[in-house]
Amino acid sequence: MPPPVDRSPYPGITVETTITPDAEGHTRVHKITSEIDCVAYDCGFAVSRGDFREIGFAEKVDGVSALASNEFCSCMVSAIVDENVQVNELADKPPVGHMITVDPNTNLLYTKTKIPAVKYHIHKGTQEIVTRVDAEVI
Repeated sequence: MPPPVDRSPYPGITVETTITPDAEGHTRVHKITSEIDCVAYDCGFAVSRGDFREIGFAEKVDGVSALASNEFCSCMVSAIVDENVQVNELADKPPVGHMITVDPNTNLLYTKTKIPAVKYHIHKGTQEIVTRVDAEVI
């Protein structure tokens, strides 16, 4: 297993992340310690939604996952939820799939993209979130 990576994306918040790759994608385990209630998005990879020609872009947001795909690639991001534990119990808000529409020309390869993500409500204290990212080049 790779060693965890520690970072502080915002004052008062620290995140220890372990990424475990496999043939279809990877699993991210984030141990988050926060001094504030906040929202975090765990995102997948940008997928082209087409520009000068139709590329068969499709998106689906369903419960705790989001999928973006076109005729040459796809990316799905899902929250991994333990059925025996109340998800994000203190925040009373479970994770939810979300699709981010990116401003044009912010991606180096494609002028128009969307990014599948999972939106988490983070509460004060320490919690662990687990996200699965599956990507495919077709």
